[in-house]
Amino acid sequence: MILERRAFNRYLLTGLAGGMGIGFAVGRYGMPVDSEAAPVPAVEALRATADAAVGIHLIGLAIDELQQLSLAGSERLLLDRLELEQTEAIRAPDLIVGLDAAIRRDYAEGRLAPTGEFLLSETEQLFIGYALVRQGLHEVAYTPSQPEVRDGIIAQPARFGPKFTVVGQIFNEQPDGHGGLWVLAENTPPGTVITINDKIIKTTRKQKALTGAVYDEHLQALISKPARHAVALLVPETGVRQVIGELEVRPRPPAAELEDGSPSTVFCEIEKWSARQAAEGDKIRIKTLCGPRSSAIYIGDTALTTRVLPAAIEGQFSRAMFSPGEYSLRLVDTLSGESVSLGSLNID
Repeated sequence: MILERRAFNRYLLTGLAGGMGIGFAVGRYGMPVDSEAAPVPAVEALRATADAAVGIHLIGLAIDELQQLSLAGSERLLLDRLELEQTEAIRAPDLIVGLDAAIRRDYAEGRLAPTGEFLLSETEQLFIGYALVRQGLHEVAYTPSQPEVRDGIIAQPARFGPKFTVVGQIFNEQPDGHGGLWVLAENTPPGTVITINDKIIKTTRKQKALTGAVYDEHLQALISKPARHAVALLVPETGVRQVIGELEVRPRPPAAELEDGSPSTVFCEIEKWSARQAAEGDKIRIKTLCGPRSSAIYIGDTALTTRVLPAAIEGQFSRAMFSPGEYSLRLVDTLSGESVSLGSLNID
């Protein structure tokens, strides 16, 4: 079921603290009150109240964490908040009044549970999640009402990277394993996001740049085969989109040969390597299109400070760290232990 956020906002406006009818809970969720109801066990009264709550579907997965609670667990917590035993006899109208009072206490004592752009009390949040599961609506999701997308200019100039990777290689791999994009663009409008093939990715916006993150299944789908993926900026509020280029996924080169003669599962063939001196120190540069973030360049038994670039792996060192002589040079994946021999390095 897809519901517009706008409808949810409009509905919440009818249920501000104070509510309607006999109390806050009744006002917001439209729970019917039967003044002639006979006393029943508290757990049955709670179930009937949750089953009768209307408008509850307008909240849906705004409360992700409540989806993890079992019905029995939710019932125990709610009855504890209402200071009721499961078998204690109570009329449904009295339970609703108790629920209303518990919600009011939450607000008065600051026990609030932010859910995105909305603010609920802890008891209210717990009850909503419970009622959603009871009514079979716990998989409700929302999509904001969006204007039609149209091409335009959001920022000039706008440059992004990385621009390519190879099949199976996470682009700009980050410590938690996600793929990262960066966009240099100044003064983008508030709410600007990065999209890949018109799908919004998690975006962090700053004054002069944006960064985007691609995770899990989406990431694997992007790098699973050779392709070109459109990268764009989008302002969802206005629908303006600016295509800024493509992320190219190239065919994966042949695997590098490990020291034991077997093919590597993480490194591609090594085109060449070089050692040079620079102002910031000595540097080893290995030209290759594949290398995990866990790559390390070794001179003898010494691991260098190593970074993985889109088309190379670099390691920095100081010759002063080593006595003159000839040292083995290796490229190692510190996670799998795979090791590729690069030859030897002479240090004068």
